[in-house]
Amino acid sequence: MHKQTRLTCTAINGLLVYNQVFKDNVKPCLLKNSQNHCSYCDEHSFNAGNLMIEHFKSVKFFPELEAEYSNLYTSCFACNNRKRDASYPTIEPLRPDDADYSFDKYFHFEPDTGKIILLDTNNLQAEATLTFLNLNNLDTRNARKNFVNDWIARKSRPSYSYRFIELPENNGK
Repeated sequence: MHKQTRLTCTAINGLLVYNQVFKDNVKPCLLKNSQNHCSYCDEHSFNAGNLMIEHFKSVKFFPELEAEYSNLYTSCFACNNRKRDASYPTIEPLRPDDADYSFDKYFHFEPDTGKIILLDTNNLQAEATLTFLNLNNLDTRNARKNFVNDWIARKSRPSYSYRFIELPENNGK
């Protein structure tokens, strides 16, 4: 999960109902916030139409947040689908636009396995984030491993995804 800066979205001023007009106006703002990446797994989409508007706190459990800009992110289909029916955890997960959020502050990426590791196993908020967003599912881990292998094979960083991943000097830079 890469750090995002949440920009003001004047396009939705006065729009209070989550309908197609609202979605058409808010999506460009969300895409700009995430730089056309999934807000959770950080996968890049060359076609912004493949990213969808996702409610961090599900409308199923928090209907009052349906049109709340601060509750909206871009998401790939896989991430959106994985958390669709998940109940919201009792411990607030980290958000990519939290003021003090930084991937390196909470997590470590393991290139050999594609897994995201907690830096502090006692940090319940970071643990809740990994669990709630299911960031270590097999498909996502394999995609990250493939990204690393592509980087090593090219001997230069691929531009398409996973901005939080850094490799040691001798591994592909």
